[in-house]
Amino acid sequence: MSDFSKTLKKLYIDMKKHDYDVESFSFTYNNIECDCLFSIDSQPFEITFIKMYSGDLITVPIKNGFIFDLYSNKKTSAEFRKFFNIGFTRGSFDLTTFLNYFSRIIPSSVTERTLHKVSVIDKKYDLHNGEGLYFGGTLNWPKINARKPPDAKHRHRRPENLEKTKKLYPQIYKKYKYKDISVCFVSKLEDAKPFNPEDPD
Repeated sequence: MSDFSKTLKKLYIDMKKHDYDVESFSFTYNNIECDCLFSIDSQPFEITFIKMYSGDLITVPIKNGFIFDLYSNKKTSAEFRKFFNIGFTRGSFDLTTFLNYFSRIIPSSVTERTLHKVSVIDKKYDLHNGEGLYFGGTLNWPKINARKPPDAKHRHRRPENLEKTKKLYPQIYKKYKYKDISVCFVSKLEDAKPFNPEDPD
């Protein structure tokens, strides 16, 4: 197994341990600054490169064995070269050299979810859905429903809310995934609230 595959496997194991569907990290190659997303919520897994200033992105599949599958699709290979300003002449690019360099950048464990990472993840998944991206508190539906008249309609957490929480805030997801509690998302940073896992539900 290559150094790239070993490093990516270590990150995958830690992501599973902490309920991360996607992890973000920065990467610069050939003077192209970008954010990278390693996503394990689909088959095959994916690494997405997103240019920091333009928002342009390209996704490369990761085959079984944590293999960077650049050449199975000629279009992906061509777009990858264009994305990183790599020439098309023979000898202008060596995948092994690239992956050896890339493997030194990839983290072997998950990192804290920052607001920058939240915005990067949204660029791939488009998670606004008419809501914001920042954590604004929670709605405890059992408590809310208990205060309603017996014949009133009870509300519950929507699956979409849980999925969005998992993508953006794995630590919050881990606390509430088995509870009927929705996360409130706000658009303005000044309305965001800190999350403390020790706070009562």
